[in-house]
Amino acid sequence: MSWDPKKYFGGREVDKCRERLIKFCSGTGLDIGCGGLHADRHNDTQNKIHPLAIGCDLTQTNLTGSADNLYWFKDEVLDYIFSSHLLEHMPDMKKTLTEWMRILKIGGYLVLYLPLMDCYPNVGMPGANSDHKHNLSPAIMFTIMPGNYEIVHIQEHTEGEEYSFDFVVRKIKGG
Repeated sequence: MSWDPKKYFGGREVDKCRERLIKFCSGTGLDIGCGGLHADRHNDTQNKIHPLAIGCDLTQTNLTGSADNLYWFKDEVLDYIFSSHLLEHMPDMKKTLTEWMRILKIGGYLVLYLPLMDCYPNVGMPGANSDHKHNLSPAIMFTIMPGNYEIVHIQEHTEGEEYSFDFVVRKIKGG
């Protein structure tokens, strides 16, 4: 794999998947990692999957705080949670996913767009994001996903400027 900064740092990841994934984002939902004031060196404003989504990030947006502690929400109150290219930054992905599943209603959707291992520079490789703590793939997601869920949509996207995969699950009873 050759590293191309135009491909890997070309802009807002959510813009690449919005058309495919917005259908899972209806009702009351949260966009975790949507950006905010000076979110990174390329984007200085939030860019949510849906304009009515509640934004959560470390910088100025609707809710400012860590993605693994969503204390603002009671259990099972949201219809969906969307996150793009954030989970790989979290030290404890299972803890983070457990928190996300906690606040999803039964029947709610966890909608993730994640960098695909070996299509994006892996942790420690030249060109890799120095803040990435994990490499991800659909198979890895199955090993860390908590709770009871059903698979709704999983698809890899490596064409054009994409190097990611969609991972959508629906929370089911008892999860």
